[in-house]
Formats: sequence, C-alpha cells, structure tokens
Amino acid sequence: MLRDPKGRRTEARRHAVPLLDDAKEALKAFTGAPGVFTVNRKAISPAVLARLEAEAIGEQIDAFEPKRLRSGIETALASLGIGREIRAQLQSHGLGGVQDRHYDDHDYMLEKRAALQALLDLLNTVPADNVTPINGRTAA
Repeated sequence: MLRDPKGRRTEARRHAVPLLDDAKEALKAFTGAPGVFTVNRKAISPAVLARLEAEAIGEQIDAFEPKRLRSGIETALASLGIGREIRAQLQSHGLGGVQDRHYDDHDYMLEKRAALQALLDLLNTVPADNVTPINGRTAA
C-alpha cells in the first residue's frame, strides 16, 4: 500500500500496488524497517529519493532525470499493449474523477499484476546481438 499525496488532496490517497514474487524477495533486504523508503524509521522525502535514483542510475544514462523512470515505465507498458486505464491504475494517474470515486469499485489488482509481470519479463529479456546495453556490458 502506497500513499499518494499528489494533486490538490488534503490527505494522501491510498494506492494499492501488487507485489510480484521477485519484488517480495527483493524487499526481504528491508526486514526490520517500518517501510521501504525509510531511513532510521523516518520517511525519505521525494527530493531525497529522486537524488538517490539519480545517483544510482545517472552515470548509466546521459542527462538522466528521475521523472524519466515513470515516463519510461509508462512507455514500456504501452509498447506491451497495456491499455491506458491499467497504466493509470499502476501509476495513480487521473483516478480522482467522479467515475473512479463513486462508481468503479474494482481494485484492478489482477490487471496491475499482469501488467507488472509483463514489464518484468520485458526487463529480463536478453537484448539482441545488435543492441548495446546502456551500461556498456554485453548481455550474458
């Protein structure tokens, strides 16, 4: 469960995102912490998280900006045929309208899980011989 404070909200919206088995395994490294994005039990601000992302990825991608992660994921999901509605559900975009607030109570968990699995499969695809990975290493 994530908290989404974006927009004109007075209170952050609860945003449910399913965890794939790979993500559950990766999160085991955070055992004992009250949340994933915390340091000494204090939440990491979006600005600090953006700086950490830039430090981790910035050397591998020229002119990297953390916002490119979200737009890159959106584009990758679209290329896999994942519809706009499911992409919006995953990224918590445009979910504050009348239809979403009052009429559509579906949680989209199965659809979100399938989209995340498709994205993971894409990310784990070994590049073709004529593709050079961004980090400069050859594929295994």
